[in-house]
Amino acid sequence: DVFLKSPEQMRQLFTETREACDNTLAIAGRCNVELDLKSRHAPSFKPPDGSSPEEFLTRLALLGAKQRYGKITEQIKSRLDRELDVIESKGFASYFLIVWDFCKYAHENNIPVGARGSAVGTLVGYCLGLCDVDPIRYDLLFERFMDPERNEMPDVDIDICQAGRAKIIDYVRRKYGHVAQIITFGTMKARAVIRDICRVLGVSLAEADRLAKLVPFSLDMTLDKALKSEPQLRQAYEQSDETRKVIDICKRLEGLARHASVHAAGIVIA
Repeated sequence: DVFLKSPEQMRQLFTETREACDNTLAIAGRCNVELDLKSRHAPSFKPPDGSSPEEFLTRLALLGAKQRYGKITEQIKSRLDRELDVIESKGFASYFLIVWDFCKYAHENNIPVGARGSAVGTLVGYCLGLCDVDPIRYDLLFERFMDPERNEMPDVDIDICQAGRAKIIDYVRRKYGHVAQIITFGTMKARAVIRDICRVLGVSLAEADRLAKLVPFSLDMTLDKALKSEPQLRQAYEQSDETRKVIDICKRLEGLARHASVHAAGIVIA
């Protein structure tokens, strides 16, 4: 019985203990989870010297600037101060420190890592060793990475060598504790759902393959779109009871999650 039974069917199964169904409904009525998705729930970095994340980030950035440039000019100091003011005023110091922390671990263990995209435009990131592209030399904009006028989480894209990726994930787990990889769901797309339903209904492999291939190949293709754009599929749907049954069931299941897997790179630190 691999299906969800109706309330009536469930009560028929528990005719001798009807209170079990009543109590189940009572418990379900008391269960309520409200997720506050509008608020930011970022983890906090605890500096080893007991200072605040903001103080620690500033010290690291200044130390890194001396290592990168030797002499800190007024241009470098002014830009570094401006970036730090924006980062710290928005409460993102811990975020930068966490990224710095696992990048530091990577460097210490000879694991190639490096930021890419708009994150390369931040002098703070350059001084922290997140990347090796000098944003001042190449006139890269910090505002392209983090707009002072918008209150959005920064996104430092870090490329990590595949050979050392597992080590970094293990380090993050051991250090921060409440860590999980992100789940992903593979959904039933137009072609795949036709093959699945044909298999369940006992339709021949040849016919299932023929119907599936009538669906035009496109990432956003749906069965409704396919029926409108592909005359042969529409003709088969209108003239064959078997095809109509298959397609009608497929349209009800299309888009549902088919399987779960682990995101290739996403890690959540709570």
